[in-house]
Parts: sequence; structure tokens; C-alpha cells
Amino acid sequence: MVTCGLLRTLLCLWISFETEAQTEVPSRRLEPAFSLGAARHEHASSSLSHWRPQGNAVVSKNKIRLASALQDQRGAIWAADPLTFPNWQAEASLQITGRGRVGADGLAFWFTERPGGQGPVYGVEDRWNGLGVFFDSFDNDRKNKNPIVLIVGNDGSMEYDHQNDGMNQTLDSCYRDFRNRLYPINVNVVYYKSTLEVMVSMGNSPQPDDVQLCARVENMILPKQGYFGFSAATGDIADDHDILSFIVHSLYEPGQQPLEHEVTEPENDAQGAPDDQRAMPEVELASADLKHIFEGQSKIQAEIKNLGRRIDLLVEEQRKQVDIAAQVLGQTTGDVKADGGLRLQEMMKYQQQLINNVDEVKTMMTQLSQDVHAGRPESGNPYEAMQHLTQMRDHLEGVRRDVGNLNQRQHEQPMRCPEHPPLPSCLNTSLFLGFVVLQTLILFGYFAYRSHKE
Repeated sequence: MVTCGLLRTLLCLWISFETEAQTEVPSRRLEPAFSLGAARHEHASSSLSHWRPQGNAVVSKNKIRLASALQDQRGAIWAADPLTFPNWQAEASLQITGRGRVGADGLAFWFTERPGGQGPVYGVEDRWNGLGVFFDSFDNDRKNKNPIVLIVGNDGSMEYDHQNDGMNQTLDSCYRDFRNRLYPINVNVVYYKSTLEVMVSMGNSPQPDDVQLCARVENMILPKQGYFGFSAATGDIADDHDILSFIVHSLYEPGQQPLEHEVTEPENDAQGAPDDQRAMPEVELASADLKHIFEGQSKIQAEIKNLGRRIDLLVEEQRKQVDIAAQVLGQTTGDVKADGGLRLQEMMKYQQQLINNVDEVKTMMTQLSQDVHAGRPESGNPYEAMQHLTQMRDHLEGVRRDVGNLNQRQHEQPMRCPEHPPLPSCLNTSLFLGFVVLQTLILFGYFAYRSHKE
């Protein structure tokens, strides 16, 4: 019994030691030559001297757009030098955005024996030798399994089954809605002792370490040296596919320390924190300004629609009053009093003023839309745009008051039907009918003008 208890204790200790050894975090070293666009790491390469863009890839100051939201785009970027470390970790920040609910085709992360040329697999040629991590946006097999992240390995002999989204060729996969997220998608790919782990964030947090395990493949055999790369492609449906940053570390066993240009995590965090703190308020401020602008435009559109309905009601009421006056005039032989003509002229004056105000509002809206689409410098400042929207709101408020005054005047002093005059006046029947015809033509002209504007 004592021997069994001792053996049980030794077995538990051995299992605990093995567990601790397996959970030890390997040492790592930053590799600047393979990193790009990383503001939070001062040692990362700030230029593209170690990278080669291909196809429709466009390099800007803050990101690399592999494929823009245009049909049939193919773009890629490959590392110029091969990675010779047996164990490595790659961290990427991606952004895939589009207008519609469905996007296409997707983005791919590569580690292959040689850089690939242009081809049908997310913009890269088929039959690659190495690893492909695919962010597939479009549902080719119509099984409602997209967006999806796929892990596909190839030894150079397999042709990728794009029509079935590679489902029968994938080593592992996970479902992630990586399109149109609030924050960029963070991807962490770790290859350590022939085990591949892919971790992907949900895009709900700006923290780069907020990732969840997506896929794990054991006994994964990759080339001893290979090239990192990214690619993207679009079809009839198109998204913007952007690379914001890419960080590469070489990994070592816990007892084996790197000898050259070792960068510890506290130093990285200390160096990266100021840049993050400076960048975050600018992004939040720009988002808040755009939100205010969109809200102001929505309110203006609602006010214009409401104003249009009020004008329609006002014109309809005027038409009814004119019809009643014409009928009464046909039954009588007298003429309209002079004060009735003055009221008609006053009403026409208010109506013309109202039409002019509406035209001014439409002109201001057209000018604002042209400024936004043309990207003029004076409309690029969000504070000036907000000031412009405030002026338009005040102008619409004035138009609303004019309509209210006109409606109130009509209810307080309604247009009286002409009485049978004892004596004929200077206004005869033909002149009044001519005036009615003229006003009718003006109304039809206004309706035609408004229909043309809409």
C-alpha cells in the first residue's frame, strides 16, 4: 500500500512537471526585416525595402490595400527575403470592408517555399508549397458557411477547389464575421515545434492581444525556409482588403535566449503605448465628427420631406379655394371686391417667397453634396461642415416659420367668396378668369420644376 501510494505521488508529480513544461511560453525575438506598418513597434521596418508589391496592390502611409472595392482586382505583397527560423510567430492587423451585406472574394496569408505569381487563389497562383490561411468572404458552394477562416496546406501537387470553398481540403477552420467590423481584425499565427495555431479576434476591441483560438493543426510540416505574403482578390462583388500592420517574431525554447537584437515585451509596450495613445483620440475624434455630420444630414433630409408635404397640402388647399371662387363667380354676375384681389396677391407673394426659400435649400444641399464628392479642401474640415449644416438648419427653421405663418393667416382670415355687388366694379369676369388661368399655369410650372429637381 505504501508502495502504491508512493508511485501514485510520483506519477502526479511527473504529470504536473510535464504540464508545466508544456505551458511554458517560448522566448521570442522581433524580426524587423519581416515586419511592416507597425506603429506600436519602433524597431519594425518603416519602409517597403524588404517587400515586393504585385498586381493591384497600393501602398500608402498607413496601410497596404491589396484589392480595392472594384471588380476583378488582384493584388499581393511578398517578403523579399526568406525566413529561415524553424519556429516563428506572425501578428497581422487586417481590415475588410464593403458596402453590401455580402463581400468577395477574400484575403489570404501565405508562408510558401517561394513567392507566388498572380493566379486564381485569392490573387495567387495555384499549387503552392506551404501554408495558406484564407479569409473567405463569398459563399461559392451556397451552403451559408461564409465568412470563414480556412487553414489549407499544400505540397505543390494539389489544386485548390475554389468552387467548394476548399472545404474538402482544409485542415481546420472557424467561422468569423471579419467584414465591416468596428475595429481591425487581429490575426496571430504561431508555428512552434510542428504545431500551427491560428488565433483571430472578433473586431470588437482595439487591443491587439484580444484574440481567440480559431484553428490548431498538429504535425504540420512546412518548408524549412519560406516567404511571407498577403494577397486578395475581388469578383463581381468587391470589398476593400487592407493590411494595417504585420509583426514577425522568431521563437525559441524557454531556456534558449536569442543573442542578437533581442527586444523584450515590456520595452515594446513602453515604446508602443505613446503612439497608441496619440493615435486613438484622433481616430475617435474623426469618427465622432463623421457621426455628427451624418446625423445632421439625416435631420435635414427629414425636414425637407416634412416641408415638401406641407407645401403640397398648402397648394392643394389653394387650389380648392380657387375652384370654389370660380364656381361662385360663374353663378353671379358681379365682380370681385378689391380687397379680395389684394389678399390673392398677398398669398401669391408668400407662395413665391416659399418657393424661393425651398430653391435656396436645394441649392445649398446640392453644393454640399458636390463638395463632399469632389473632396474640396474647404469641405474637408468637419467643423466647417458642421457650421454649414447649422446654417442650413437655421434656414429651414425660417422656412418652417413662413409656412406656419401662411397657414395661420389662411385660418384666421379665410378667403371669402365674392358677394353680389350692387354696382359693377373695375374688375370684370374675363380679367378674373384670366388671373385664375395664370395662377393655374404657375402651379403646373412649379410641379414640373419640382419633379425635374427630384
